Amino acid sequence: HQTAVRKGTYDATFDEVFDLDIASAREELVVKVMDWDLVGDDESVGMVHIPAAEFAEPLLPLHRDYPVMTAGGEPVFGKDKKQTMVSMEFEKGAEVVSAADEEEEESKEVVRGVLKVTIESAEGLPKMDTWTHK
Repeated sequence: HQTAVRKGTYDATFDEVFDLDIASAREELVVKVMDWDLVGDDESVGMVHIPAAEFAEPLLPLHRDYPVMTAGGEPVFGKDKKQTMVSMEFEKGAEVVSAADEEEEESKEVVRGVLKVTIESAEGLPKMDTWTHK
């Protein structure tokens, strides 16, 4: 899933909702924060790793601000020298019903929960582009 691009801001508001199928508490939600570039490839600002156990059903609804970290595990700091944060909300979504695996002898329905994730904002984004004209 991908949010819309927000150009020209260090504090981006998204308020975009995604429905995710989380099959196991061992899974992890990874949010990648990218810097959009007009020319060339977009640059990675950092990531947020959230274990599925953190948004287990008894804890929902849940609102949290998560620090953005580099691939090396270091915190990302914005243009304003504050730590870059992603604000998210988690809610229980609709249940999904599907047929059981074909290997099973009898047909059963499997009910899985869907997680409704709202990416609210990314605040304190760093200045990534430095373009000089010669």
